[in-house]
Amino acid sequence: MNYKLPKLLYKYSDLEPFFDTKTMEIHHTKHHQNYINNTNLILKENNIEDIKINELISNLDDFPIPISQKILLRNNAGGHANHSFFWKILKKNTKPNNIILNVLKNEFINFENFKKIFAKKALKFFGSGWIWLIKKQNSLKIITT
Repeated sequence: MNYKLPKLLYKYSDLEPFFDTKTMEIHHTKHHQNYINNTNLILKENNIEDIKINELISNLDDFPIPISQKILLRNNAGGHANHSFFWKILKKNTKPNNIILNVLKNEFINFENFKKIFAKKALKFFGSGWIWLIKKQNSLKIITT
């Protein structure tokens, strides 16, 4: 299986002014494509075929490949999976519905406080990575990966 760069459901310019056109284009066609190229190369070198990206990431320890290649594969396959998800959830001018607002209120006092905490954690994060809002053990957590 060769992973391919997903097509976006919007133009690079559609998320202005939050993401400028050039940043979107570079991030999609260069950064994400590089994760895909590296993943495909490692899989080819190790004769790994026909595996869905989430299955690959979840079962990385089961593959008989050198640890150095597992690390590269985790980083690149993870970059591909995260970006593929990221492109799907980007939308302009959206607001959380009442269900989400109530959940955020229970965990973070209110939506504005959640955004402040999330942004603070994101701005402190050094280097490459992701900031996520997740549900863990029936509560919300802001984590980095």
